[in-house]
Amino acid sequence: MFKRLILICIVLAFSASAQFYPYNSRMASLAETFIIDDINDVLRYAAYMKNYENDLQVTFTSPIIGIKAIDDGLRLGVIGNRGLMLSQRFAQNFYSTAVPFINESIDPVPDISISNQWIPHAILGVDAGILTLGFDVFFEYARSRYNYKDSVQETTASASIHNPGVLASALFGKDFQIAAKLGVAFPRISGKVESNASTIEAGSDKGAFLEFGGEAGIPISAVKLSVGVDLILEKYAFEFSEETPPASKVNATTDEFTDTRTAIYAGVHGDIFTNGLWAAQYTLNLLGHTSKDEDSKTKGRQSEIVHTFSVCLENGWDNLWIFDKVYARGGMKMNLRTPYTYDEAGRAERKTKSQTEFNQLEPSVGLGIQKGVFTLDLNINLGQWDNLVTGPKVSKVTAGLLF
Repeated sequence: MFKRLILICIVLAFSASAQFYPYNSRMASLAETFIIDDINDVLRYAAYMKNYENDLQVTFTSPIIGIKAIDDGLRLGVIGNRGLMLSQRFAQNFYSTAVPFINESIDPVPDISISNQWIPHAILGVDAGILTLGFDVFFEYARSRYNYKDSVQETTASASIHNPGVLASALFGKDFQIAAKLGVAFPRISGKVESNASTIEAGSDKGAFLEFGGEAGIPISAVKLSVGVDLILEKYAFEFSEETPPASKVNATTDEFTDTRTAIYAGVHGDIFTNGLWAAQYTLNLLGHTSKDEDSKTKGRQSEIVHTFSVCLENGWDNLWIFDKVYARGGMKMNLRTPYTYDEAGRAERKTKSQTEFNQLEPSVGLGIQKGVFTLDLNINLGQWDNLVTGPKVSKVTAGLLF
């Protein structure tokens, strides 16, 4: 008993989150300590589908995940409300740069936007014994068109933005598991307006999205050590051209941009109480955005280093009241952020390291219930408790169906 109390104190004394993926209610209640096994894993590695077959999970305001086993070796699924794949961490990103570039260059085409698009992903899992393969296929897309015609001239315009891609992953082993992934996508934007007087074109000069990652789960005595890394690279630039007959033509290329997201994480988790678990995790996030202009010989970079500590506890009870299972969950996390900026113009350089920001400790709690094939998880915000009758606000709700 004394050893157990010491373990609980150690867990509560520390407080990561994968910055690149959304969460369901259970993970939110467990302080986003994602090294714990959860269906949310398929957002990072589709190969984990084998662990969550015949499961449907609906999280309100977060992803909807459905997985169906076709036979012993094949699983199909869908992810809804995943959100856009490219980074929006900094104010200047692909979406905030590309969309205004097209909307301002191509007139009078109706403004194009992709921020309101929630395009589903298709996921596929193939089990080949010791090796399991997973594929997450997506195609983010938006398009607008305009046409005007009178007795004098005709004007046609169109604009589109798309990002087709696939994330392939592999899972090896059983108790000692190793996962690896490789993803590629091609974000592009384009616009064109044609009239009797001129032809204007604007769009991507280049665009690429690459994602790499690896994760290992290593059993050590009564606990399991999990370590992993995620690396996401985005590179893009845009060009503009205007041709006015008979021989006038203007060409221009915008700055070149690079976005990077790296997460290195490690943690341990194990069993506690009669039907519970605990976990502690650390994540180092390295985030960067670089812009480069060859014409003016200028370069700028924004970056941020984020240290995240998290801990969590979960315990379950069987056959409590009318429910088959009841879970109580809690966790705590803390972020330490250090922003950096760098500017270069010719021979002049300026570097700035801002002060490290110690964010507040963020406690989280939640409840889960299961009745037959139905599950319900609640992430509860105790900081917003209206009164004794109405109780605290529910921050996130996840409903599940095991079929």
